[in-house]
Amino acid sequence: MSDQDAIEVHKLLMLMGDEVAVAPVDPVVVMEDIYNLINADNRGAFLMATREGKLVGVMGLENTRYRYSKEYCIREVYLFVHPDHRNGDVLGALLAEARAIADMVGKELYVTIANPNRRRGRTEKVASLLRYQPVGSIYALHPRN
Repeated sequence: MSDQDAIEVHKLLMLMGDEVAVAPVDPVVVMEDIYNLINADNRGAFLMATREGKLVGVMGLENTRYRYSKEYCIREVYLFVHPDHRNGDVLGALLAEARAIADMVGKELYVTIANPNRRRGRTEKVASLLRYQPVGSIYALHPRN
């Protein structure tokens, strides 16, 4: 990933933060996350979807150990498609490439589909369309007073 690619990924992830974050997004922390993910040996990568030379979707993948096991999996850590490019093939293309990577290394792929701004039922519909098997997480936040 070039420095310019990292800057473009950063811009898209900041937009993601504006849309879905539950805590203030720190631009320095986001850039540190990008560089940590791509620079650690055998740790992870970013998949980038472009249209007419512009970044429109991004998926960060991490080679990580299950929290409760010695086994490893490929886990999505960032997944975002620019609002102007949803309802097309960008999400499907990112997920297909991630599945291909996981298959190539013989690991399971875990993806979180969580967006508090989605319409009711949309997350389940997306998971169903992608033929993912839900494994049980409900994210809940008790806000600070």
